[in-house]
Amino acid sequence: MVFKPLLQTYLRLLNSNPVLTKMVTMTTLMAAGDVMAQKIENRQTNKPVDFVRTLRFAGVGFCFSGPLLHLWYKALEKYVGGGNSTSSVVKKILLDQLVFTPPSFMGFVAVLGTLEGKKPEQIVNKIQQDMWNVLKVNWIIWPAAQYINFRFVPVDLRVLFVGAISLGWNSFLSSAVNNKQTDGVQNENDIEKIEKESDKILVNASNNTNKGTTGK
Repeated sequence: MVFKPLLQTYLRLLNSNPVLTKMVTMTTLMAAGDVMAQKIENRQTNKPVDFVRTLRFAGVGFCFSGPLLHLWYKALEKYVGGGNSTSSVVKKILLDQLVFTPPSFMGFVAVLGTLEGKKPEQIVNKIQQDMWNVLKVNWIIWPAAQYINFRFVPVDLRVLFVGAISLGWNSFLSSAVNNKQTDGVQNENDIEKIEKESDKILVNASNNTNKGTTGK
């Protein structure tokens, strides 16, 4: 099938130039996530996609998220180690969610705000406005996703697994940080909807990873 040679090519690129490959991966996924977010936001008005906004989001993926994730996952493997043992997986999840996620979100908003030409006080206000709601949704989806990732997914395929989850997550994140309302997440009903759908997302992503592993 076509999927297998594409996967083999991606793994070769990942092996020969891991940082650049992950930068391009995050650029693509974050751009796609933003386009998805705009399609959802504009479904009633039929407004065209704002490609300047998408380009800024892609720039964050290339300059910030890609290199940062490469360094973070490398540090986790180096300093936590332990393979896929339960204690190692739990430590990695806790570090990822409690130590890494909050400052990485702040950095993400800061970089995006800078590309948008916002003043420092506007960026700080945006972080204060959106951070708690974003973290609540993050903690619904990502602990379970990272458990599967750290416990069951081969190391070489972890980027693809995270990418499968990130496509929907980047769509949500783009919608949240570009929201002109007071809250990035509109209300508690949004969080409840995401919680109901999260299991379905994880199952689909896990199935896609299994297909990649078996080459089917």
